[in-house]
Amino acid sequence: MKLVVATDGSAHAIRAASLTARLTRELSKSEVLLITVGHVSTLAMGGVAGDMIVDLKIIEQGLAEAARAILDQTRREFDGTGVAVATAYRKGDPATEIVKTAQEAGRT
Repeated sequence: MKLVVATDGSAHAIRAASLTARLTRELSKSEVLLITVGHVSTLAMGGVAGDMIVDLKIIEQGLAEAARAILDQTRREFDGTGVAVATAYRKGDPATEIVKTAQEAGRT
């Protein structure tokens, strides 16, 4: 069974990953794709007509570093399960990117 687990690193997301890990122990030949999506809303950057200067490169670097930490933390929930776990970090609208990545991975 191929499963997609989206995570934002929150306690609820880690709990969902933990439950998924327990499920995969009961299933044979499971594969898990962990995904997190970096997204900065327009409002967070000062709104559409914001008059502040934002260094997007620094924001993107911070999002990528946070994503690695989130994926590493979530992956630990699968330690000892023997399940193949892949990770993906995308940028953009979370819902769109999660669905697109799942489709590209053949998990829909």
